[in-house]
Amino acid sequence: MGELLALFARRKYQRDTAKHVEQVWGVDPSTAANLVKGHASERTITKALRAEGWPLVMALGEAMTGQAYEEHLQNIIQETERARERMESRHRRLRDLEEQAARLVAVEARLDS
Repeated sequence: MGELLALFARRKYQRDTAKHVEQVWGVDPSTAANLVKGHASERTITKALRAEGWPLVMALGEAMTGQAYEEHLQNIIQETERARERMESRHRRLRDLEEQAARLVAVEARLDS
């Protein structure tokens, strides 16, 4: 996590990275220097997340999973669409079975009369 956080910081703040991290994330100079080297405590990670917000969360998530957040959301949408299609297919099948059962009941009723 520390290395990913350092990578994010170096990409975002290409010049004077430690100085920017110190100012923006609200950490002391030695913590900022350690962070740029890839060493981050839980407290520092929390400060970074609070300072950077969702862009950092998404960057870390993408780096850790190897999947872009947009791709993840597209997969969820596709899975949901497939589930909806299966549900509609089941409803159509159920409706067909109910109609078939109604016809058989009607035939049986005519035969009984």
